[in-house]
Amino acid sequence: MAAFLLMYFAFSLCILVACIIVIFHLMRYSLNRKIALYTTICFVSITLLLILINLYFFVNIPFAELELLGNS
Repeated sequence: MAAFLLMYFAFSLCILVACIIVIFHLMRYSLNRKIALYTTICFVSITLLLILINLYFFVNIPFAELELLGNS
């Protein structure tokens, strides 16, 4: 389980870095600041929703059952 947790942490860190890069580019290179703010808010809210759903599914993985199947 520790390997899965470490991989999930690395995955989450990569997602966070990618989100920061996208937010930077949305805010920095937009021609209209008002539209940049709206698109950034939309991007952040959808990304947070997807991350929370992903976390919910990861927490509900039955690791104990998977270990039993791997040993038989």
